[in-house]
Amino acid sequence: MGLSTVVHLQQLETLSLTYSFGGFWPASAKAFPATLKKLKLDKTYLSWSYLDIIAELPNLEVLKLMYRACDGEEWRPTVMGFNQLKLLLIEHNHLKYWKATNDNFPILERLVLKECRHLKEIPIEFAEIHTLQLIELNWCLPVLGESAAQIQKEQEDIGNNPVDVRISDPFELKDVSLVGHALNLHLNNVTCRTSTDASCFFSGKESDSDSEEYFCLKD
Repeated sequence: MGLSTVVHLQQLETLSLTYSFGGFWPASAKAFPATLKKLKLDKTYLSWSYLDIIAELPNLEVLKLMYRACDGEEWRPTVMGFNQLKLLLIEHNHLKYWKATNDNFPILERLVLKECRHLKEIPIEFAEIHTLQLIELNWCLPVLGESAAQIQKEQEDIGNNPVDVRISDPFELKDVSLVGHALNLHLNNVTCRTSTDASCFFSGKESDSDSEEYFCLKD
């Protein structure tokens, strides 16, 4: 099933897309249902710039960018969008440079970064998002935690309610132990072992139990 059929689901509010390698993605947000409130992308390997189109979805409140949802090292939004977005989750990617302003996420409440092991800084302009309540980091570089703390301080300095910063399992190279061809990673009492790859991805249980429409899109 392609996105050309998804647009006809006029009452659709929650959508998950997984396993897709370019070629079919539309050039307009109008290809998505205008009613969409929650969108999860997993292994879609989009360019970060494509999110400028996603940003135009008029009712989107939750965006979850899971394992390699976007590919590339830099995200620099060029549109003032995501006007209704409250939760942004970014997980397991190669993002190194993120340039954005409060105008790109005007009413964001929760920012969750998981396994963003290359990212060193959250845009300091996030301190100007008055609605921001939580920054949660899991298995990210310690320096990213320092960036979150700086945003917290900036919010206090300008008189906003300080954002709650939660950090768990900071990632450092010494945390990864490779013995022979086997890799053991321990994260929150979960062990993953693989003999073929030097990386392993954990995806925790969804925080909500909303039913979702799942589409596996292939070229």
